[in-house]
Amino acid sequence: MKKLTLWLLSFSASAQTGTFLVHPYLQHGTTTEMRILWETTAPASTMVRYGVPEWHTDTPRLDQMKKIEGFRTMHEVHLKGLEVESPYLYQVISVFPSGDTLKSEIRTFKTAVKEDQPFSFVVFSDSQSNPQVWKKISEGGWKERPDFGLHAGDLVGLGYLKDDWVSEFFAPSRIFMSRVPLFSVPGNHEHDAAYYYMYMSNPEPEYRYTFDYGNARYFMVDSNRPLHKGSEQYSWLEEQLALSKKTWNFVVHHHPPYSSEENDFGDTHVEQSLFGDPDLKDVVHLYEKYQVDMVFYGHIHTYERTWPIFQNRVNEEKGVIYINTGGAGGGLEKAAPYRVWFTQKVRTTHHFCYVTVNERQLNFQAIDENGQLFDQFTLKKGKVRMVQFPEPPAPVIITKERVFEKELNLKLRPVFEHLEIRYTVDGSEPTKRSSLYKDGIKLDQTLKLKIASFSGNLRSPIVEVDVVKEKACEPVAGPFQSGLNYTYFTSQRARRLPFDQYERKLEGRGVVSMLDPDEVPHRKEFYGVVFEGFLEVKEDGVYTFSGKADDKLRLWVQDKLLINEDREEINLEGQILLKSGHHPIKVEYFNERDWTFLELSIEGPGLSRQSISPFMLKRK
Repeated sequence: MKKLTLWLLSFSASAQTGTFLVHPYLQHGTTTEMRILWETTAPASTMVRYGVPEWHTDTPRLDQMKKIEGFRTMHEVHLKGLEVESPYLYQVISVFPSGDTLKSEIRTFKTAVKEDQPFSFVVFSDSQSNPQVWKKISEGGWKERPDFGLHAGDLVGLGYLKDDWVSEFFAPSRIFMSRVPLFSVPGNHEHDAAYYYMYMSNPEPEYRYTFDYGNARYFMVDSNRPLHKGSEQYSWLEEQLALSKKTWNFVVHHHPPYSSEENDFGDTHVEQSLFGDPDLKDVVHLYEKYQVDMVFYGHIHTYERTWPIFQNRVNEEKGVIYINTGGAGGGLEKAAPYRVWFTQKVRTTHHFCYVTVNERQLNFQAIDENGQLFDQFTLKKGKVRMVQFPEPPAPVIITKERVFEKELNLKLRPVFEHLEIRYTVDGSEPTKRSSLYKDGIKLDQTLKLKIASFSGNLRSPIVEVDVVKEKACEPVAGPFQSGLNYTYFTSQRARRLPFDQYERKLEGRGVVSMLDPDEVPHRKEFYGVVFEGFLEVKEDGVYTFSGKADDKLRLWVQDKLLINEDREEINLEGQILLKSGHHPIKVEYFNERDWTFLELSIEGPGLSRQSISPFMLKRK
């Protein structure tokens, strides 16, 4: 799990004591593993006691223990080697430097079922900014006693505000989260912020992953990131769908491929509507190609179930069912004033979904915040799943670097061994006569590659890769001081303008210790800060910078623009070749509204991805 980098100066060990900031909760449960997390208000030790309950006893059996050395506020323990499909008792214990001991209540969890056993799960989405409703919804889900839960994003109102997580998400759902593992994907309201990755614990890279439960596979997708043909996530998703041998296949992401909502995709009271997010049209093709059973999503705060859809028509035999389940707390939205062709059931209400699976039969229920059932259906699986379209999946790109100084050896692999990979470097589309990939593509100049897999004369979607040859940047000589220089300005009060169309009325200059706009005295909104100075790196090599802001961010290193972000919902990335030493850095931040948010990370030789440390930042 990615960690927030917290810059704490020091603390008095004898004075440190505390309590739970976030009570223990469960993540990523499998047949033999469970992850248990909690957060304390002060640094403390980390230990979990657990065990399989005994028969005919009044004493909880906690005969096993997992401990992590050291003190921390965010605690995460991975229990491994558990018994399959078994109930467990657990208790977390943290000891503060003062000697005070904090113990949780004894709770239960159950490991995942065997592949041939029945199971159940609940589905939530859009719990943001409404802790009262989220409490009712999550406790309603718990009353069904599911094996696990799914959350399709927008867990909180603003993912970069810690209190949204602590008070509005975890506190209301404490009962559910302490008993049932929750698998989630980020929504647009998470803003791809570090708190999401701190609190949610999923397989890397965490924003997208798969997991199996019983005879089903779940494909967890970040629909904030690109999903068009040829994109990294599209290629990953197709590979995972192609490799699945499970009876049932479910996809979870935040945004709606189909929605009859009245005005999100065109105001249906006065104009035509797209009735769904156009950025997802390519993955609909994947869902149909690989016969996905159901797609769960939110974003639109309502309930809607479609007919089985195949090639934009109702098709009971081949169609995919889409479930909009955005009813866990967000302000409710309405359907169009007329019925749309794909809608089978629609309801404006807070709700969750409850699904049971037994071999080749699935039972589905939609339940409102008061526990009332308002939709249900049964699916019975027929013949074995067949691929509906013959084109092969695209190749997988292994090499991460996109910039190089002398030569780059780009590594690829096919999804299936029998597939050929062919490529071009002249901008043309690959054909059966194009260069055949064997063991890497050696590149020595800036160019665009186009790559595709072939099965006979059938071609996959084309993947485009831009590579850049550049000289490694030379460092700047000192002497240096700690910190960065800043310039603070205000602008006219106008929203959603391009960065350069905002006026810049100079209000002040100064020095800060870190890349944090809140270090600068500023007004509530419509202001900007420009940070300038130098960044120190210890080794030569390729460095990847990633980050985002609310609302606008630009990052230059050595006068190379690496990030240009304008109200995106994800971290953007840029790469540069740097030699060891100090390099000029410039960060432009602009805020249009109340909350301040800026995150920048660095990854490179000897550095796993981490926040840019104040110790790296210098000025003259």
